[in-house]
Amino acid sequence: MPEGVLFVDFSRDNIAYFIDEDWMVSLKKTRMRIVLVIDSFMKPIAQYWYARYPDIALLPVTSEGITTFLHNLDRILDGENIVLNGVTAVTENEILVLRKQIAGKSIRTMAFILNCSLKNVYNYHYSLCKKLGNLPNLKKLFINHFHHYY
Repeated sequence: MPEGVLFVDFSRDNIAYFIDEDWMVSLKKTRMRIVLVIDSFMKPIAQYWYARYPDIALLPVTSEGITTFLHNLDRILDGENIVLNGVTAVTENEILVLRKQIAGKSIRTMAFILNCSLKNVYNYHYSLCKKLGNLPNLKKLFINHFHHYY
């Protein structure tokens, strides 16, 4: 039984923290119920983690307003889970491409690591961009994200 609730700011600004399993392993050690407070951009990545760890809860921040958010928060605190309808989770291969892109790896290196063709890596890249809000490419994500820190 969880000993409390731990809310995680699972937003685009923190994407670099959530592409590796280390963050989840560390938080699971707290023995608290983990609630990911997610923005719309991060829903596919949150769905990925929820599929791997179904005991976590997802609390979406939506345009429906504070009343809906507070209602969903009450549901989570009562032990319910919020279902993200119409959200397709990123895949393991897409997460790997995202990790390697952040690490600065080339498409060729990614293909070698995934043991697949260059075309497959481009397909994972394209699919990931579509799931994350129709980004033109992943570099655009990182330029926008890290631009705030310089």
